[in-house]
Amino acid sequence: VILLDSKENKILAIRNGSPLILGVNKDEVFLASDPLAFNHCTQNIVEINNGELIEIDNGNYKIFDIKSKKEIKRKPKEEKLLNIDIDKGGYDHYMLKEIVQQQHTILNATSYSQKELKPLIDRIKNSKNIYTIGAGTAAYAGDQVCYYLRNIAHRNAISIRSYETESFLNVIDKNDIVIAFSQSGETADTLEAIEILKQKGVYICSVINMPGSTLSRLSDIFFMSNAGSEICVASTKVFTSQVSFGYLLSKSLINEYSLAKKELVSLSTSLESYFNAILFKKVKDISSKLKNKEHFFILGKGQNYHIAQEGALKIKEISYKHFEGFAAGELKHGVIALIERGTPVISIISEDINSKDLISATYEVKARGALTIGIGDKQFEKEKSFDYFIPCADTNELKGIANVIPFQLISYYLAKALGNSIDKPRNLAKSVTVK
Repeated sequence: VILLDSKENKILAIRNGSPLILGVNKDEVFLASDPLAFNHCTQNIVEINNGELIEIDNGNYKIFDIKSKKEIKRKPKEEKLLNIDIDKGGYDHYMLKEIVQQQHTILNATSYSQKELKPLIDRIKNSKNIYTIGAGTAAYAGDQVCYYLRNIAHRNAISIRSYETESFLNVIDKNDIVIAFSQSGETADTLEAIEILKQKGVYICSVINMPGSTLSRLSDIFFMSNAGSEICVASTKVFTSQVSFGYLLSKSLINEYSLAKKELVSLSTSLESYFNAILFKKVKDISSKLKNKEHFFILGKGQNYHIAQEGALKIKEISYKHFEGFAAGELKHGVIALIERGTPVISIISEDINSKDLISATYEVKARGALTIGIGDKQFEKEKSFDYFIPCADTNELKGIANVIPFQLISYYLAKALGNSIDKPRNLAKSVTVK
């Protein structure tokens, strides 16, 4: 962005890779990388593409193609989804507000009709492989969705990291489909990967939370997560929204759309009573016992493996503590060497075929002096291998989604006990627009 002198009274801006967007309101023009920056002033946006120059003069704008030097006529369009609520709603931090909002956002994310899902479902049915792409929390959402696609829909689904796409280019072709996950739709690694895959003729679907994003324009089809504004840098409600969408998609592929909708409503209803003072106090008390520890491990298996990874990421983002989430089966293959007296180990346990293995692994670390914490179905609350236990919301098929919420709360209360910045943690940005 170039600000010319007062005599010229102009601003010039060029998009070269990183996102750039205009906001327009009467005699005002705004420049930003994210429409959240001017949401309080206007919902009228103008999308800017790579290689375009913008000239702003006295509340007016012109767009030019840099190579041809020709002017491009592009009118603003109203993005109603930019009517963003930036109020904390009585909570101390945006993060806690956004955690509690999940009782509503999982339904918003899965409000699509069968007719709206049909183009994607038809494409998947006619595709050889499904690849999910993402980075950070969005990558873990992709991991969990792939789990559902494999185990519910019986599809060959592979999750890859945006920044590792190059190593898959020899096997991905136009007979495959790629589903890209991103909160902002401007993640640099993901955009670069999608641009390369489009050149190979691969069909691109994206699942995003920010309207008018570059990723939505690059995609053949896209779906909004409909989670509303997520102000806290650490993603919570967008993660569960995107995973919920993936669950609905997977069930729809086997003609169980209506059943999935009922299950999602059931989870939403359960969450309404789940968030209460008793839960918050329990998590707060456990978090206070963890604040002087430095190294933590999270065990998960099956549907809870990727939840362990996302849980570890969520807590390290805000607490600045070393958390590592891994498959419980890896315990005896090296990780157990790091367990010593007082090391906190969190086990995610659900009423499924993996519960006995999780209990066995928990006893293994407990025998070596670990402080053990269980997270999962209420029926395991009195399991003797756990020193402490945090129950999850009642649900049948959606345990993965329910089980991630206690980790979000631990992240919040641990960071609060440590006096850390919660909504804006150090060194992190909400939209990662550079590689």
